[in-house]
Order: sequence, then structure tokens, then C-alpha cells
Amino acid sequence: MRYCTVLVIAVVLLLCSSCAYWWEVRAYEKAYGTNAPVPEMIAVRTEKPIFLDGKLDEEVWKNAPVYLFVRPQAPPKRKIDSKFSMEWKIFQRGAVRLAYTSDTLYLAISVEDSDIVQYNQKDQQRHFNSGDLLEIMVKSDLAPSFWECYGTPSGHRTTIRHIARGYCHDILADFRDEFQIGVHLDGTLNNYHDTDRGYTMEVAMPFAMLQSLNGIPVNNENQWKIFVARYNFDFNQSYRQLSCFPMMPVTKFEAYEYFAPIIFR
Repeated sequence: MRYCTVLVIAVVLLLCSSCAYWWEVRAYEKAYGTNAPVPEMIAVRTEKPIFLDGKLDEEVWKNAPVYLFVRPQAPPKRKIDSKFSMEWKIFQRGAVRLAYTSDTLYLAISVEDSDIVQYNQKDQQRHFNSGDLLEIMVKSDLAPSFWECYGTPSGHRTTIRHIARGYCHDILADFRDEFQIGVHLDGTLNNYHDTDRGYTMEVAMPFAMLQSLNGIPVNNENQWKIFVARYNFDFNQSYRQLSCFPMMPVTKFEAYEYFAPIIFR
């Protein structure tokens, strides 16, 4: 009798687990399947160029919609949580806003960061191997080429012009000095003995730079899209923490099918 009871309980638990997993898969397909909607990002018009000091004190930033960073969402799978993944329970938040003038796209990004770090003190580097960074990808749906750009809390930059996602090239060969950033730190750089609070960054991407990809003008009609990601390193976590907007179903951030359409208003 006891054996039968244990068997029934085991079957019920297995069925409940299978149902929960099935619903998780269905929810994932609804969010990221081929017919899933992608959130838009509104860029607010300003007549004055933004002074890039990273302080986010311009009036336009008060009126721009705020888009919160989220963790990339891997496909559902049955696994046992390991100690290695424990740092994900402590999520340091971030947000991005967009604005534009007649000739430039601007971003305002703010992040929490208890340990601000970036050891590479040069432009046009693979900064994702040496510390914190913010990554911005921009493309038009009318062509396969896209920009991948980095800004670091130390004030350095990288610009990568991808001819096409499946094409090979020297990714560090095309540095664009017109890609500009301004950073304001609320803490210290490269000192893991103290506790920082975070940093803010303003970014300027001239339309002329964006259009040099393929000659496609930057406007609503030409379906320009954007993706913003964050690499967060911390002395007290076991691995770097990734976050982004919009949500990405993989950590291969060049999956531009999930980039957010920019709405210029």
C-alpha cells in the first residue's frame, strides 16, 4: 500500500513538472517565436545638441521614455541550479533613453554598479574582455550591415562596422571618432576594495556615421533599429553579468531580429 502511494505521488509530481515546463515553453514561444512582437523605442526630438558630460541634466532626458535593462532570456530547459549561477540573484539595474536632433542620435544610459571596472585604457579595443562596458548596435532593416559600438566607464570607445552578420572582416579596422561619449562616475574606477554606486553615460551617434553603412537615411520610413547591452564585472560575483534592452533570447547580441525599432518623434 505504501509503495502504491509513493508511486502515485511520484507520477503526480512528474505530471506537474511536465505541465509547468510545457507552459514555460509556450510562454517563451509567445515572447520570442517567429510571430512575437518586438518593443519599440521612442527617440524624443530636441533642438539643442546635448553636451556630453554624462550627467543627464538636459531637459530632453526628463521627457524621454525610460527603458529598463533586463537579463537575456535563454530558452527554457530542465536543469538544476548550480552554485556557479548564484550571482544572477543579485541584479544590478540599468536604463536607457533616446533623443535626437536633425543630425544626431543620442542615448542616455544609467546603471547601478557596486564595482566599476575597466582596465583597457585605449580606444578601439575588445573592451568586453577587460571590464565594464555599454554596447550599442544600430542597423536599418533595409540592409544587412550594422554598427556595433562600445563605451566604457573609463571614457573609451570602439566602433565596429559589420558588413553582414555572416561575413568575415577585420572588426577593429574602422574606428569612427565622431562616435562620442561622456561619462560620469558615482564611485571609483578599478578599486574593488570600496563600494561604488554606478555611472551614467551620454552617447552621440551622428546620422552621417550611421548612414555611411549603406547610404540609407535615418528616419522612420527606413526602419532603423537599436539594441543596447551591458557587460557588468564585479569582484564579488563569479562571472560577468549581462543585461540589455530589448530582451534578447540569446547572448549572441548580433541577433538583430530582436532589435527595437526606433520611432523618431
